[in-house]
Amino acid sequence: MRGVRCQRCGHMFSLSVDQVVAALDRLAEKSESHYGVECPRCRHLVKVPRGDLERMRPRPVESSAEATAMPTSPAPSETPE
Repeated sequence: MRGVRCQRCGHMFSLSVDQVVAALDRLAEKSESHYGVECPRCRHLVKVPRGDLERMRPRPVESSAEATAMPTSPAPSETPE
C-alpha cells in the first residue's frame, strides 16, 4: 500500500492493493493518465498519476519451486583431450 495526500485538507490515506490493481485496469481501458479517488475525510477528488499507481503495483511473487530450481553455480564444462 502506498500513501496518497489530499491537496485540500492534507489528510494522508492509503490505497489497498486491490484498489491499485483496479485503478490500473480502469486506466488501461480508458487510456487515461490520472485516476480519481475521493479523500475519506473531505470527499475532495484527488488525482493519482498513472506513474504513481505503477510504482504502487504489487510485485509478482516467485514460487519457492522456481527459487530452489535455479542452479547455484554453473556446471564445469567437459573438454575432450
